[in-house]
Amino acid sequence: MIAQTRPSSAISTRPIFCAIKCISRKALTKTTPDILINEIKLLKHIKHDNIVEMYDFSWDENYIYIVMEYCAGGDMSMFIRSRQQLSEA
Repeated sequence: MIAQTRPSSAISTRPIFCAIKCISRKALTKTTPDILINEIKLLKHIKHDNIVEMYDFSWDENYIYIVMEYCAGGDMSMFIRSRQQLSEA
């Protein structure tokens, strides 16, 4: 597994419930960093009701952390499995 996302909360002037995507640096291949950098660049600039918002990112020796808007109800793969099939629309 390359990444796990965990719920978290931030301490600020107003509490924010967020998700932190923890990406193992050991699991990255030669091309994965380029894909990850593109994801971060895109998420920094995209603001849309139907796209999870990225608040911040950071890294250390072992992990890259992406702090994102928390979406209750599971991830997209869980949603697709629960529906068995999605329409094209």
